[in-house]
Amino acid sequence: MATPTQVYLNGAVSLVTSRQYLAALGKLFVVTNPSPGTAVAFANNVAYSATANGLWCISNNNPTGGATIQVDRLKLIQTAVAPANNLQLRAEIFNETGIVALTGTASARTPVNVNPGSGNVTGAIVTTFAAGAGTIAAAAGTRRFIGSMSLAQGVNIRYDSVTFEFGTDGPSTGKVGVTAVRATDPADQVCWGPVVTIAPQTSSWMNLWGIAPDTNVPSYEFALYYSEI
Repeated sequence: MATPTQVYLNGAVSLVTSRQYLAALGKLFVVTNPSPGTAVAFANNVAYSATANGLWCISNNNPTGGATIQVDRLKLIQTAVAPANNLQLRAEIFNETGIVALTGTASARTPVNVNPGSGNVTGAIVTTFAAGAGTIAAAAGTRRFIGSMSLAQGVNIRYDSVTFEFGTDGPSTGKVGVTAVRATDPADQVCWGPVVTIAPQTSSWMNLWGIAPDTNVPSYEFALYYSEI
């Protein structure tokens, strides 16, 4: 049986996946919640807002002509009591020229190179929600709407997890509506998202909200991966 290979844009051939290849080169970074097992409170957003639903923001502070950031994957784990009856989870991605960050109930996070043997540092400035949704500033440059995402849930329960794949080539899993309500059985759900390319001296962010959740405030452990090439 032949060994599977990966072929990259520069013609290189590797026996590992693209993520493993990027990690080996010291080009893959991750941003996580400060304490494993301890969720960070977000907000019970029930409608789209251009300024009030900020989940994360990545700014590429590399000089013009420098490395580009590609957002790869976001994992959210609903660790605390979840908002019930959330028919659909919704999200939007924007990009803007200039260096911007979430403000208000938001915190700066420190990206980690997943390869401990690499000395590469990131040019990214990352802010995420903290004890509430972050605030997105008014437009300071050219703002682009990149795309939206939706994930049918029906109901949230504690320990549900959601994975957003940005620009994946494969299909995301679907959901067939049924009348029974999950009560104690956590689910791992996957959602396809648009390609998110953050050029030097631009910023991208993600909004998150739900349709018809109850009053419980969602709290998440998170892992946000991106490459810098």
